[in-house]
Amino acid sequence: MSTPTTTTPPDPDPAMSVFLPPVNRAMRTLDRSFFAKTIPLAAAHIFDAKHITRFQKECAKDVLRLPRTKTIITEADPAAPGGVRKLLLLRPEVRVDGR
Repeated sequence: MSTPTTTTPPDPDPAMSVFLPPVNRAMRTLDRSFFAKTIPLAAAHIFDAKHITRFQKECAKDVLRLPRTKTIITEADPAAPGGVRKLLLLRPEVRVDGR
């Protein structure tokens, strides 16, 4: 008779653990505000939209990669052509000051 084996998920990257959902086993009714989270991230503003793909390839290690999360977001900017600008989300370890 064989014993059942259990596998444990790999330990997440400490910097990426900020994206894990909270755990509250005492919650009896769903409180959606408990799951809302604000995470400060750096974003690269790509001035010409046709260069986004090239930037993603060259800086692949710095781009935020999460399931069900858009990597490229748009932001309203009246000065930009079309009134919007494209931003590429970066990993939490990437800081604006370059440190």
